Amino acid sequence: AITACLELPVDEYLCDYESWNHNFARARKIEEYSRVETDIARSLAMAGATAQEKAEPEASSRAVRAWSLALWSWEKMSSEPEIATARQALRELALAGARAPVGPFDLVELIGHGGMGEVWRAVHRLSGIEVAIKVITAEGFRRRAIRGAFYDEVHAMAGLDHANIAVVLDHGTVGSAADAMTDGSLAADSPYVAMELARGGALTDRCGLLPWHKSRAVLLALLRALAHAHARGVTHRDLKPDNVLIAHDGPMEDAIRLTDFGLAHVAERTSAPRFKIAGTPGYMAPEQFLGETRDFGPWTDLYALGCLAIHLVQGEPPFEGSITSLRDAHIS
Repeated sequence: AITACLELPVDEYLCDYESWNHNFARARKIEEYSRVETDIARSLAMAGATAQEKAEPEASSRAVRAWSLALWSWEKMSSEPEIATARQALRELALAGARAPVGPFDLVELIGHGGMGEVWRAVHRLSGIEVAIKVITAEGFRRRAIRGAFYDEVHAMAGLDHANIAVVLDHGTVGSAADAMTDGSLAADSPYVAMELARGGALTDRCGLLPWHKSRAVLLALLRALAHAHARGVTHRDLKPDNVLIAHDGPMEDAIRLTDFGLAHVAERTSAPRFKIAGTPGYMAPEQFLGETRDFGPWTDLYALGCLAIHLVQGEPPFEGSITSLRDAHIS
């Protein structure tokens, strides 16, 4: 294990993550733990520095992988000077155009952002398949208990299998390398979910612009998606145009993708008690404003769908204003 980690050409060997992880784990079990781990980290840093000096795109990718593993190693040893060096090297790579790693994906470009996080177009490192990665950047989601609740909702969404529901491909947490390369914009330990890439963007941009036959197709597709979810005990709780994606330029009934199931419910747990609102006020049912969670159900989503339908057809939601005025309008 030591030979595999230290004596083979590190710059080339880094191309095989599984072998590195396997041999690294074996090396850490031997008695001279500190010496081996320190030597491995130094070898990784040297490999990163060597690859960073080269101009080829693949060398840049190898440099990111090497420095990422070196940073992870130094963090395990709480070696602050080396941590700072690795973070600086990764930041310089990002400024030079290198892609930040998030799990098995490399981030390509930011394609959207909102109150809870950012959405990136990314590519799977081994297969080259493009995906959308939603990183939840809200600070409360970095707490272990909240991340667990988030993953529960992701698993529930992954269990849904319907043509009009976005496919969940993977999930995890942002690592220190992406934190360094984005200068803290994507903080370490922030949860993310990888989904199919919807190239047509969100429904929001088309509200008020679609002819009736296309609006009708959108609403029927959403009804079918909700029926599938509700039959399996899953409610959305935050249905709005931003959470309806358009996968392609084909017929609307085939292109619609409903996403972000249950995330509003998790976000509610990160709020102060007097601000606990599960949903988006412009589309929330009365029971959501009243905080009567036992009364949430399929009808909650259908109320939101009615509000979405008004926005879709007339170009603006049924009510606008402050949270207080929206609460009074929806409850009355």
